[in-house]
Amino acid sequence: MIFLVIAAVGALLVFYKLWAAVPSEQKYEKFSAVSSFFTLAVAFSAAFVAYDQLNESKLASAKSIYKDYISLAFANPKFSAASYPIESPRFESFKTGSEEYEKYEYFVGFLLYSAESILPLVGDDENWYSTLSDQLMYHALYLKSGKANIENYSPQIDSIVNEAIRRYEEEALEKRVQPS
Repeated sequence: MIFLVIAAVGALLVFYKLWAAVPSEQKYEKFSAVSSFFTLAVAFSAAFVAYDQLNESKLASAKSIYKDYISLAFANPKFSAASYPIESPRFESFKTGSEEYEKYEYFVGFLLYSAESILPLVGDDENWYSTLSDQLMYHALYLKSGKANIENYSPQIDSIVNEAIRRYEEEALEKRVQPS
């Protein structure tokens, strides 16, 4: 915003200098040409500001969606990292068909929905992909079970889920191989 103010002041100074140097009979033609140039400059500046605000709005929306998920995870610590600890995952304590298991399924569904909502907002931002993959890794056992219906989500979600499962399996293998 400050850039636009400085640019506008600079443009007015340039216009004033040009205007003062032009003979009075040519002032109308010069004024018309200069005003067209400034109109174009203002239009480009406005487009730049609008584009920047759109990107900021998308980022703010993505952060808000993620914050809602993190709040849910904070309120439900038993569900937030059910595939951990690797030696004794909490997921294995959820009895299929129980109310607790159903709540967990909704919890993971909320995470998947959040991830699918965030991805179009952040474009190709690797930090967001990594963050979402990390969160999905906490649920690798459930996601691997096939009960999450990943096929109902976008190919991007499928890719991130598969990456999260792969990373979880690598981590689990390292834990089992290393002597305690």
